[in-house]
Amino acid sequence: MNQEPSEIFAEIKLQRGATPTRAMLIVEGVKDKKWFKGHFPAEGDWQVYTANGKKLVRKVIEKAEEENVVGVLGVVDRDFDHHLELDYSGPRILYTDLADFETTAVAKENCFNKFVQEHFDNARAIMQLIGSTDARDIAKFFMTLSGRIGCLRLLDRKHNWQLKFFGLRFQDFVESKNLQVNISKLIESLFENSKEPQITIDEVKQIYLDKTEILSNDDFEAFCTGHHICELISIALTEGGCSNYPEHINPEVIEKDLRLCLRLEHTDLYTEIEGWQNANSPFAFLDI
Repeated sequence: MNQEPSEIFAEIKLQRGATPTRAMLIVEGVKDKKWFKGHFPAEGDWQVYTANGKKLVRKVIEKAEEENVVGVLGVVDRDFDHHLELDYSGPRILYTDLADFETTAVAKENCFNKFVQEHFDNARAIMQLIGSTDARDIAKFFMTLSGRIGCLRLLDRKHNWQLKFFGLRFQDFVESKNLQVNISKLIESLFENSKEPQITIDEVKQIYLDKTEILSNDDFEAFCTGHHICELISIALTEGGCSNYPEHINPEVIEKDLRLCLRLEHTDLYTEIEGWQNANSPFAFLDI
């Protein structure tokens, strides 16, 4: 059951009275909470709360600021905020390195290399589809591919086209033989998945073409998201044949394993949390 920001803050305020030195972290969801609990020292004086979304994390932090409840920090996904000219960050709210934890895991070579060693074990298929078995090249391939979808999602957010991305079946527009995204099929799938789009199919196709024809692969990487990456990697490992053991692979397994490979100490977020600790003693999440 999801709690309202006022209910979460009431718990925090109650805890602050009972545990005056406990550091309290507010995150967006249950998976984020689990990830942080796996990286903070078990014997530490800290607690993690979930607020069911970025906006609610900010509301909890704002309540803490209004009532001068110290030792409370929020962490939220970066998502497309920079592109949308949104900024949730501040002294009490920190961003993930990239769009989310999954994207960060793929971009961090030391993390993604472990993932590749675990899952990408059919070298012949990998060479045929991606052209390299090097983890850095595989990461770049999927970040670029994801970015082609993410760019369309960003355009939808910017212009409020009201296209529904949730529930899309990626196999309908991702060609498993060469792992390419068929943008026309993607747009058609979006319109089939959406109730009342505020734009026509032909208009979306033309706008997408106009916006992306000058973009390089490096440019597309800026628009990738973890959800898209997990779906694409799952297709590569199963239908694309990049794994010799595809039976138990699906996007949820990919998401879980990417998070397991990502270590907090390998992120820029770690440094930012460390900086917050130094400025907010005695509250601490990290054992440094």
